[in-house]
Amino acid sequence: MTAPATNPASDCAPPGDAPERAPLLDLRAVTAGYGDKVVVRDVDLAVGPGEVVALLGPNGAGKTTMLATISGLLPALGGSIAVLGNPVDCRRPWRAAARGVAHVPYDRAIFFNLTVGENLGLARRPGGADLDRVLRYFPELGRLLRTRAGLLSGGEQQMLALGRALASDPRLLMIDEMSLGLAPIVVQRLLPIVRAIADETGIGVLLVEQHVNKALAVADRAYILSRGRVMVSGSADELRQRRELIESSYLGAAAL
Repeated sequence: MTAPATNPASDCAPPGDAPERAPLLDLRAVTAGYGDKVVVRDVDLAVGPGEVVALLGPNGAGKTTMLATISGLLPALGGSIAVLGNPVDCRRPWRAAARGVAHVPYDRAIFFNLTVGENLGLARRPGGADLDRVLRYFPELGRLLRTRAGLLSGGEQQMLALGRALASDPRLLMIDEMSLGLAPIVVQRLLPIVRAIADETGIGVLLVEQHVNKALAVADRAYILSRGRVMVSGSADELRQRRELIESSYLGAAAL
């Protein structure tokens, strides 16, 4: 089911029961931004169960704006968004989380004064994933459960942010700039874990990244934003073999 078009002056559509076979995420001609400032235009995008879909592009392309709009933190300026079979309710963004959307922001948004265990415990919903499931993917966190999050390294903090999202038992996981500020060796460790989570749990993943090759190595499909529009899209295999298409679109060889 696709949501009716929305704009800042209109009410958000009320939630309904999700169709049994609804896609996890379905965007149609979505335009979004801040107030009167349009950042992304006419974006079509979809994520299915067990898929890793990469949303790529340089700084300023509109990737973070897109995730905030999907989460209901920003109202769409046009088009339609259906998340887990329901239209996004921009007046009540917490409803997306309650339905199974987990959003890992670029700043990770962990509680630095709480321990790792406390961070994970706060994220767990009744009936959600237990600690063993989280630690199976991020075993390093097991020895850090009593450590304050503010004392962790950047890589450990990102593991905690991902583990906390997993603890909420999501159906759709959105990750914004996972590699930001991390050493390449840490990124190379985390990306296959994201792939394994999708494969083994059926969670759909929307992965926002600047690093094209790293993201395409684990993604099923990709959309590349430039100046707020989707310039290139296709399977990850196809895009890996057409480097010149990506370069000529907007990135330049230095970004790959």
